[in-house]
Amino acid sequence: MPTLLFNGASSHGLVQSVLLTVLLLFAPASSDRLAAEHNPSKRSVLALSLAASALTDASNCYKLGDVHKGDAELDEMIQDLRECVKSLRAARKSGNYKRAELKVASLQRRLHDLVSDLSLENRGWAEQTERTVDEIHEQILTGVMKR
Repeated sequence: MPTLLFNGASSHGLVQSVLLTVLLLFAPASSDRLAAEHNPSKRSVLALSLAASALTDASNCYKLGDVHKGDAELDEMIQDLRECVKSLRAARKSGNYKRAELKVASLQRRLHDLVSDLSLENRGWAEQTERTVDEIHEQILTGVMKR
């Protein structure tokens, strides 16, 4: 039986790439998962979790050199965060806003680190996403203050 030999770095990157592709192909779309949750409080928590996963996936895509896929994952993160804000408004519970604010602040820090790690020519969409996340964070802070 033939054996394939890879050097350590190449095989690790190849395995990561294959696993990421398989996960992205078979994972249910976040919009489907969010639509299935009818409780707005739970939907906001789910949306935050999906946004964090999308940011992790984006980071992995950028590390593997797949900038377009990374940009698409950042788009997914923004959609999830917008759904979170919409769900928070529907739930009308101050505790939800406070927890969401802390999670989004954490996402902001992670996104800032991601942008810093990207080369200048690959930062464009990530920087725009960073500004959008800042706006979403402001909306959540406004919700906290109103409650």
